[in-house]
Amino acid sequence: MSISKLKYPFYILLGTYACMIIWKLLHLNSFIHFYMDYFFLAVRRISLIVLHWIPFPVVYFILPMLVYLLVYFIYRTIKFKTVRAIKHLLCYMFGLYMSFFVFWGFVYSAPTISQQFSLSQQEVDESLIFSRLAQETKRLDSLNTLYHQQVALMGTVAMEHSVREALNAFLISHHLPVFPKVRVREIKSGLLLRLETSGVYLPYAFEGHYDAGLHPIQKPFTSCHEMLHGYGYGQESDCNFFAYLACRNSKSIELKYSAQMAYWRYLAGTCRRINSEKYRKFYSSLSQNILSDLQSIREKHQVYKPILGSFKDRFYDWYLKSNGVKDGIKNYSAFINMVESWRLKYPEEFVDF
Repeated sequence: MSISKLKYPFYILLGTYACMIIWKLLHLNSFIHFYMDYFFLAVRRISLIVLHWIPFPVVYFILPMLVYLLVYFIYRTIKFKTVRAIKHLLCYMFGLYMSFFVFWGFVYSAPTISQQFSLSQQEVDESLIFSRLAQETKRLDSLNTLYHQQVALMGTVAMEHSVREALNAFLISHHLPVFPKVRVREIKSGLLLRLETSGVYLPYAFEGHYDAGLHPIQKPFTSCHEMLHGYGYGQESDCNFFAYLACRNSKSIELKYSAQMAYWRYLAGTCRRINSEKYRKFYSSLSQNILSDLQSIREKHQVYKPILGSFKDRFYDWYLKSNGVKDGIKNYSAFINMVESWRLKYPEEFVDF
């Protein structure tokens, strides 16, 4: 039977109404508890059985299929101009919208890491942030030496395994749930970087992704960030924060250096915004090894020219805010404050390697 002959798929609307009724009848905390502890776990296990054995990124056929169906229904609506065609188009679009929440989107309503661990909002003033930057630069220098002593970097499979191992060890040490194997795939160079992002988690594919065009230094941290989305963490700052801690405390120098570089660049960006003149003087004092890595990272990004410009930031800011992330894209850098709060609560985790 062709798609055009399908009966009106009322079961999608029925499922939608059921979700809405559950949402209204149950207290939000009860619903999220059920979703995270039972339903989301079941979804992850099913996706592991059905999709994760595929030897290439699932997004390569999932995304084209979703786009093809959208174009198909739009074409039928324009061509036939019937109520039936309009119903099919609306139902498909509504189904995409609701399946996003069913497969993953409800995690935005789950308690944040700051709420789970009762982290206070540690104020970061100019004196503290520049002092922290100087301290973390010393650690970055030490890791830089060890990192560049490695002749060969890990391949994609080995890196994914190493990141998962470090993340699981960190989560278990803090009595947090570890979900079934979450895949993070490397996709073709430039597909994400031209959209001005280094990684993305696609709920319809149940996988995280990072761009192959990223500098090798950036890949482990980005991979860990996207893997955390698959573990049910929606806030960008939460994923940055736990990715930093997990990689920082791993046994791999490659993961340690990747996390340290990511954290250092967030610190540096904050310092530059607070006092650009003071930051320029500090930047001129950096070692040649660090400057060389920073330049190498910039050159890698410059290869891929952005195609969306400021629209991407506006759209993503709207997307995050509409899903309960109040500070939008600024949420990414909020993990600097979280690190300071965590440092006060767990100082033993910040003992130098």
